[in-house]
Amino acid sequence: MRLQKLLASAGLGSRRTVEQWIRERRVTINGRTAQLGDRAAPGDEVRLDGVTVRLAPGTAAPHELLLYNKPLGEVTTRSDPQGRPTVFDRLPPPVSGRWINVGRLDVNTSGLLLFTTDGELAHRLMHPSAEVEREYRVRVRGRPSGAALAALRHGVELEDGPARFERIVPERGGPQRAPGAHSWFRVVLKEGRNREVRRMWRAVGYEASRLVRIRYGPLELPADLAPAAWRHAGSDALAELSGTLLAARNRGTEGGERAMHVLVSSDHTITASEGLAGRITSAVTARLDRWADRITRVEVHLSDVNSRKRSETDKHCVMEAHLGGLKPVAVHNDAGEIMVAVGGCIEKLSRALEHTLGRLEDTPGRAPSEREIASVAELERVELLDRASADSRSAASPKARKRSTKLR
Repeated sequence: MRLQKLLASAGLGSRRTVEQWIRERRVTINGRTAQLGDRAAPGDEVRLDGVTVRLAPGTAAPHELLLYNKPLGEVTTRSDPQGRPTVFDRLPPPVSGRWINVGRLDVNTSGLLLFTTDGELAHRLMHPSAEVEREYRVRVRGRPSGAALAALRHGVELEDGPARFERIVPERGGPQRAPGAHSWFRVVLKEGRNREVRRMWRAVGYEASRLVRIRYGPLELPADLAPAAWRHAGSDALAELSGTLLAARNRGTEGGERAMHVLVSSDHTITASEGLAGRITSAVTARLDRWADRITRVEVHLSDVNSRKRSETDKHCVMEAHLGGLKPVAVHNDAGEIMVAVGGCIEKLSRALEHTLGRLEDTPGRAPSEREIASVAELERVELLDRASADSRSAASPKARKRSTKLR
C-alpha cells in the first residue's frame, strides 16, 4: 500500500497532509527517508518526526466520526496566528490518531462540521469527484428576483470557474428582522470552494448575510445539538458516508465504463483547494475522455519552484496516467501560472497517450500489453522530436530568414 494511504488510514492525517510530511522529509521507512510513491506494509518501521508509528495489524482502534456544530467566530485550523478560537479547541481527544476535519467552514459560517480519525475517508469525501452534497440555510438581504434564482440554478461564472446550485428552495417560515428585509433559502451544491455560496449570491447582485450548513452528504445537523457542542456518531453514520462514496463511484461507472479518478496534490507553497482541484479534474477528464476506458487514474502534482530553472516559469506540474496496473505514463510542464502549466501537461499527456494507446483503438476491450506501453525515455524522445520539429519550422519561416539575413 502507498505510504500516504497507509498513514491516512491509521488516522494520522488526511492523505494530502501526509504527502506534505513526506515532502518535508519528516517520514522514514525502516531507517531511510521516505519519498512520494513509496510503499509500506504494517510490519515496516515507519517514523514521523522520529516517533514510531504503530501500524501492526489488529492494533488500530476503530475509526471515529464526530459531528460538531461550529459557532460563528471559530476558524477551521489547528492553530491561528491571530489567536482566534479554532474548531479543534473544544473537541474531545480521539481514542487513536487525531481528528481530521472534513472540509472547512469560514469564520462567519456556522453549522455542521464533520471530524474523523480516518484520513483516507476524509480525503475521498472532500475530493470533487465524490460530488458529496452540502446543504445550507442562507439568509439573503432583500427579495431575489425570479431571474436571479434561475441564474443560480443554471450556473453563474465566478473567478475560479462556473458554479451552480443543485437545488434552491425558499424557506417561508424563516426569521426576519422586518417584513421584506431578508429572505431565507435552502441551497444544495456538490462542491466546497472557498466562500462559494456567498460569492454565488454576490454574482447575481445579493448579499448572503447569514450562512448555516445543515447537512453534509447523508448526515444532518441534529436539531438538539447546541452551537459549540459535539456528538459522537456511530458506525451506522460511517457506513452511510461510505455508501455515499460507493454511490458516487457507481455513477461514474454506469454503462460499463470505468471512472477516471483524478488525484491532485501540491507542495507547501501552493494550496490545492477544492476549487482548483475541481478545475483541474474537469480539464483532465474533458481532454482525456477518449481514453477513459483505459485510464484508471491520473495523478497531478503541483509545485511552486522549479529548482532546475531560474526563470519566470516557476510553476511546475507533473501528471501521471495509470493504465490498469501497467507502466504509468508521466509528463511534466512549466509555466508562469498554475493552470497554464496544467494545460500544457494535459496536452503533453494527450500526445503521449496517442503515441502509446492510439494504435490499440481499433481493438476495443483489449488492454495494452507491457511491451506496448512506452517507457519514460521513449516519451522524452518523442517530446524532443516535437521540439526539434517546432524549432525547425520556426527557423524556416520567412520572418526568421529575414532576421538571419540582417544578422549576417
